[in-house]
Amino acid sequence: MTLERDDRSLQALIKRILREEITKGVWRQGDRLPTEPELMRRFSVSRITVSQALRDLVTEGLVVRRQGKGTFVSSHPQGWTNLGTLLQRMPPPRNHELGHALNQLVLTAPPTEIALDLQLEPGDQTWVITRTKMVDGSPDTWEQGFIPASLVKQGALVEHQDEWKDRYYIEILRELTGQVVRRCRAFIQAVALDDTLAAAIGEEPGKPTIEVTRLWHNETGQPVLLTRNVLRPDGTRYFVDLPELPAESGEEG
Repeated sequence: MTLERDDRSLQALIKRILREEITKGVWRQGDRLPTEPELMRRFSVSRITVSQALRDLVTEGLVVRRQGKGTFVSSHPQGWTNLGTLLQRMPPPRNHELGHALNQLVLTAPPTEIALDLQLEPGDQTWVITRTKMVDGSPDTWEQGFIPASLVKQGALVEHQDEWKDRYYIEILRELTGQVVRRCRAFIQAVALDDTLAAAIGEEPGKPTIEVTRLWHNETGQPVLLTRNVLRPDGTRYFVDLPELPAESGEEG
């Protein structure tokens, strides 16, 4: 396939074609995309054009790049839509008592989709911190954080585990590893509560709710933390800042 050569089209067209192939299932979760030389031959373009198109897809969260391994379809490609910058959950009213119950702290191999997002090698492990956020003593949100074990000094997490139950995950990451996050991409999806999650937040199994997954990157773009939040169905509200729409020519408002 040869693309028409004009200044604006090459990179955008390659990105669009690959995006469409991913969203239509030609390339599925965890699949490795063709190499840059293969894409250069396919589209008859330069390496820099292919690299720029792939970088755009990484920024959009559709693919992840693993050094020395290639480019892989992210675990969150289907139905992904950029809603702008996810800010935070609407805060609870003032004068409410907030806290956390630490449920589990383990060193283990993460699920496949999380290993892909964190760009881990086969056999790599993560520290997993699971806890329940409490409001006035009642369960409100189930939370889980994954930190690559290779970043954490041996024994550092377990020695002071009581300190971690009320700290933000990014604070825990910084204190244990020195990693500072610079970028976060959030994914929001509807889920049905299984028995474990329902028990953790005091709800009935099978009830629909919202799960928010955040993938945090350091200043070099490396993913260093993945967090998951499952919210109680009642009273859950998130807000986003959407990009400002351009004014139509000749129209106001």
